[in-house]
Amino acid sequence: MRPLLQLRHAPPALTFAVLLFAFAIGTPRAASPAASAAQGDFAGFVDIGAGRRLYLECRGTGSPMVVLEAGYRSSARIWSEDLHQSGAPWTMVLAGVAVFTRVCAYDRPGTVAALNDNVRQSRSDPVPMPRTALDVIADLHALLRAAGVPAPYVLAGHSLGGLFVRLNASTYPRDVLGLVLVDAYSEMLETLLTPELWAALVRLNVRSGSDTVMPIPSSAISRRSDTERITP
Repeated sequence: MRPLLQLRHAPPALTFAVLLFAFAIGTPRAASPAASAAQGDFAGFVDIGAGRRLYLECRGTGSPMVVLEAGYRSSARIWSEDLHQSGAPWTMVLAGVAVFTRVCAYDRPGTVAALNDNVRQSRSDPVPMPRTALDVIADLHALLRAAGVPAPYVLAGHSLGGLFVRLNASTYPRDVLGLVLVDAYSEMLETLLTPELWAALVRLNVRSGSDTVMPIPSSAISRRSDTERITP
């Protein structure tokens, strides 16, 4: 695996411009994905076994394959839709990366995409919550294999997705060519911060208007029992 590339506080467009330099590369539907997800534009459900389906979207051509891992409770829509409605003339990450190589994004179960008051739930089948990070990377591994998406991959993770891609790389090292970390969450964060800064960060993540300090990332943002919750 190539050396780790970490970009903190960098906009997505800059992050993937660096990715291009560093590696020098060129409507949901039920599907039998082995052929269609491996090439051409694909957006649909992939059966990963045990009666479960995950939503996968792939675009572009070329190698290495880039796989996008969104942050906590964020679905794949964050890579392709301007959820902030900024009106700025920018290219979203999925489309931008597809210009120079093949790229895939997927919905983890329990994730959401919020646009004003419209909260769209994950397109993947729900699973019992909470889950572990190992559950998450096992899902992605099964998804890419079932969809016929060939390794090796460049895994790009934002926020908590950064923790997932690092764990993925250590669990499946032969499948991972490199990592891109964008403001990635670290399991060492609580150790590195002062107690006051840690408490402030927890309150920021709780988003409930309460001063009650709860551990990250198991704090509840939504009352839905199927919303993504990750345990240590």
